[in-house]
Amino acid sequence: MFENLLGQERVKRILKKIIETRKIPHAFLFYGKEGVGKKRFAIEFSKIISGSSKNSLKDITIIEEEKSIGIDKIRELKRTSYLSPQGEFRINIIDNAHLLTIEASNSLLKILEEPPKRTIFILITPFPEKLPDTVVSRCLPVHFSPIPTKLIEEKVKERIENQEEVKIISRISSGSLKKAYELMDKDKLIQRKEIISYFISFLKGNKTYIEFVRYMER
Repeated sequence: MFENLLGQERVKRILKKIIETRKIPHAFLFYGKEGVGKKRFAIEFSKIISGSSKNSLKDITIIEEEKSIGIDKIRELKRTSYLSPQGEFRINIIDNAHLLTIEASNSLLKILEEPPKRTIFILITPFPEKLPDTVVSRCLPVHFSPIPTKLIEEKVKERIENQEEVKIISRISSGSLKKAYELMDKDKLIQRKEIISYFISFLKGNKTYIEFVRYMER
């Protein structure tokens, strides 16, 4: 169970206990920095609790937006939430939940206050402080920690042969596997070389930490 997911041993223990006891809260809040596995865990957890039937994936709805999540999305989610699931549960995953508009948050709050039977919500965000307290208080918080550098190194070694690059990419990633994959992207080879060069300058004392952070944020 969760063997193929990287790190997050504490999260695995929490979710396994919930699965074993079948005491499943109606809403979860998966939070932690970007690229640490929140969405992958949410999907895998949803597959397990919704049942193993071929139709179980039809019980999982994922909302993911890059700019904002409007009230129309939540209205549709509310509509489908009252439909009987084909498996044991219907699961609604809201990725980047901090992008919910005020109207959407208020609409979501109403359904979290009186959730339909056999319906579970999983909110995912790297910025839980941007969610209304009223929404957060109705969810079981599950914190995702940065992935250990050693584990990221193992993944980087699968794509990069140069050991110095492996170590630098793993350190720069700061516990985010997503960031590591972005740095390993072949289309970003020149950018990766520049970042590594800048990082080495920082290690040698030729660049300050603030300068390096600003460079990475460009």
